[in-house]
Amino acid sequence: MGKAKLAVRHPGWLKVAQLFQCASAAAASFHDDSGPARVLKSEQGHWSPPPLLSNKTAYEVAGSSLETRAIHSNYNSYTMAKILVVVGATGQQGGSVVDAVLRDAQLSKEYTIRGTSRDPDQASAQALAKKGVEVVKADVEDAASLKQAFDGAHVVFANTVTVYDGHTYEHEVNHGRALADAAVAAGVPYYIWSTLPNAGKISGGKLKNMGHFDGKEEVEQYIRTLPMKSAFFAPGSFMSNFGATMTPHPVGEGNYALFNFVSAETNLPLIDTARDTGKWIAAILADFPKYEGKVLSAATALYSFSEIVDTMSKASGKSVSYKQLPEETWRGFLPPPMKDHVAEMMQYFQDYGYYGEDTEEKVKWSAEQAHGQLTTLDEYFQATPLQLG
Repeated sequence: MGKAKLAVRHPGWLKVAQLFQCASAAAASFHDDSGPARVLKSEQGHWSPPPLLSNKTAYEVAGSSLETRAIHSNYNSYTMAKILVVVGATGQQGGSVVDAVLRDAQLSKEYTIRGTSRDPDQASAQALAKKGVEVVKADVEDAASLKQAFDGAHVVFANTVTVYDGHTYEHEVNHGRALADAAVAAGVPYYIWSTLPNAGKISGGKLKNMGHFDGKEEVEQYIRTLPMKSAFFAPGSFMSNFGATMTPHPVGEGNYALFNFVSAETNLPLIDTARDTGKWIAAILADFPKYEGKVLSAATALYSFSEIVDTMSKASGKSVSYKQLPEETWRGFLPPPMKDHVAEMMQYFQDYGYYGEDTEEKVKWSAEQAHGQLTTLDEYFQATPLQLG
């Protein structure tokens, strides 16, 4: 009786069962574990449909074909909510994805969320747990922890934290590949990667210190070769930087200035990362086939430095101007480990555009894809006032 009810509620169940039966028969004809026909194998060596996938399952994905993982995922879709793993769930990007999915009437029913953290006991991780998020410990330097975190997932949203220590490019590539490899090892069928443009390629090799951009794009190209479906989110310049590294400084008589060495008409595609990242990821989750293989150039709009300081003045009630300095003078204000990266980044924005050719069109199209109203810079400063000393 129970099985009959299941068949009525889930007409696709028979197809899934038939796929498993065929796959099992094919796999049983091989005597070694190296062939492409491997599908699912129990610890006892018997071939059969899998139980619900979990970190404690007695089964493991023995093959790496996309068809195998699709079957694996389809089984879960008929029996339970699908698992969305959010890497770095306590960060700006990850936290926004969590909030967007929880707020969305359809996605909140379709997915349960598992968030990774290097320290699940920290306050921000515990706050996620109170929202119903399963928080697990995982670290990009620990492949086993990543695979365990990804086990049973239908979709993974992955991003890396940039480290300026003289090996930025290597960290980006190694950490990004580790995440992608773990997803393949865990049998994840769908993967969303937080990428960036390759400034080295776009500049024709002129810019050589853009590892924090180039490394992420190198990982993007690697992901495109892997046996899982993928989509890409490329965030613009964070609005939150105006409360940190790009805060205006006092210049006397109650006035303030934002300093840089590029032209005041240099455009930045700005994104309220913490509030809006999830709006693009929600769009991908709602219609993955539409965005498969595509890059969302995620920003509310392009803002020149002139427009930025005008918005700052309006929001703060203070006079904020833009001051263009000689490049070497400006570089002198930056910490040594990051000055070459940041200086070349600004040069890149001015000379080539954040997303390279057709930056404006890419931003416009991508903004139209977001699920929900995007935050303007004026709205950002209303919600997060400038802290002017």
